This record gives sequence, structure tokens and C-alpha cells, in this order.
Amino acid sequence: MSVIIIVSDLHLDDDPKRIDWLMEIMDRHQPRALFSLGDNGVEFDCEKFREEILGRCKFYSIYGNHENMEWLSTLQNFDGAPVLLRDAEVVKVGDLRLGFINGIVSLLRRSKKGVPRKRPKEFLKVARKLSGKIDVLCMHEFPAPDELLNYLTLHAPAYTAREAVQLAHPRVVFCGHIHYRKIEPRVYHIGFMKIIVIDSTEGYYALLHPKELLVEIKRNAEVVFSLKII
Repeated sequence: MSVIIIVSDLHLDDDPKRIDWLMEIMDRHQPRALFSLGDNGVEFDCEKFREEILGRCKFYSIYGNHENMEWLSTLQNFDGAPVLLRDAEVVKVGDLRLGFINGIVSLLRRSKKGVPRKRPKEFLKVARKLSGKIDVLCMHEFPAPDELLNYLTLHAPAYTAREAVQLAHPRVVFCGHIHYRKIEPRVYHIGFMKIIVIDSTEGYYALLHPKELLVEIKRNAEVVFSLKII
């Protein structure tokens, strides 16, 4: 069973060389598929991305809050499979079931620059649909973990995302969207559930080994930590 690469917050419009970085890690690991947790970017070389990234393996993505939605919603893999994953969609990878929640939580806006946002009830509704159906939850929004419940700068959406994790009840959560000081990409917890934060703007990505039920977090070529999905 081939490895899966998971990235988040590429923000390709901030640094076009991140496409080259993606190409390098894909050539190094020869993944079965590449999954993005959103914030791919708005204005970047979309054609280069399509040719170089989708030409190497299948690419799937949820949307965050910095996206070219027209591009993302119409993009297809070379076998015709859509790139954009649906809310509450479940993808089986080996013996692991991955579930997805798009976007971020917003109390005020319905969308910003064409990117949809969810009311808390909408976000939680998707999580309920995934309850009992998944091993791994993938979302863009950062959930408030046990270790940071007394961290005063966490905003309300982080607590909605925490409730969503509790409802979906996966073994492991992958997320991005960290905009808080002193929060490092690492493993956090909500009860026994492990929360893995990925920030690809800093060179972080996850390798998911479905057969071994193993996750490795790397920063460029260096293994930062690894854990078993149990």
C-alpha cells in the first residue's frame, strides 16, 4: 500500500516555489495520492500545478478560506475524478476511513471573496454525518485541544471545531489554519483523540502509511515525530 501525503496551508500565491517543493516531496515519497486541507491559494500558476502535481499522482482537497474556488471546484484528476472533496465525504485508504469537513466557521459572513463559510450549526451538522463512520477526520479549521483550553486567545470557531471533533469521534484529526502565537505544528489531544496540526508554509507535511497504520510528520526531509493510529 503506497503512502499518502497530507499538506495544509500551501498559500501558493505567497511563494510560487512551493509548487517546486511539492514536486520534490512527491518525487521523494512516490505517493498514491496527495490530500490538501485547504488554503491552497488564490492567484498562482494553476496550469503548472495541474501539470506537475496532478501529473504525478491523484490530488484531492477540501477548501479553507484562501482559495480560487472557481479553479478548485472545476479541477479534475486525469482520470476524471473531481479534486474537491464534498462535506461528509468518506474516502477509504487501505483499512482507514478518511472523512472531510470543508471551510471555516464564521459567526457573521456567509462567504468572503467567493469562499463559503459555515455557521456553527452547519459545521456541526457535517460532523454528525461522519459520526461512527471514520478513523481519520480532515478539516481546515483548528479545534481547541485539551492542552490549550486555558489559552485565552483561542476564538469561538476553535471551540466549534472542538465540538465537531467530539461529534465525529475519529481516532486522529488532521488540520491546519493556525493563526495563534506560540502554537506549533505538533500533536495535541481532545480526550484520547490525537490532533495533528500541519503548516506547509513552514515545510511541514504528513506521511500516512495505511498498511502500517502509521503517521509521520516531516519538516522537509526531517522526521519531526511519528505515531500509530490506534
